[in-house]
Amino acid sequence: MPSNPNGDITGYKLTFTHPNGTVYTVQVSTGTSYERTNLDPNTLYTVTVAAVTGGGDGEPASTSATTDSLPTIAVNIDNTTSSSLDVSWDPVVDATSYDVSWSES
Repeated sequence: MPSNPNGDITGYKLTFTHPNGTVYTVQVSTGTSYERTNLDPNTLYTVTVAAVTGGGDGEPASTSATTDSLPTIAVNIDNTTSSSLDVSWDPVVDATSYDVSWSES
């Protein structure tokens, strides 16, 4: 790992800030990347990274990025009868499952 006047870098402190003020902080001890999951869609996050050394944290660097919007799903209803209908939808890239719900009126 590179050195600096405060000592060897032992890791990195990452801070993710949501526009509502919620802050999530994580310390990474190996590597120079981290994947933060379960973020809100279509939301601008500020991400700050600072090196951690024996002498304290280094000067932080920040950037902002907006998460993608949720995909729009095209829903189709076919083969309706008096007691049933078939529902289908276009697949969403990288989806691992779908939640299907309905209500009776």
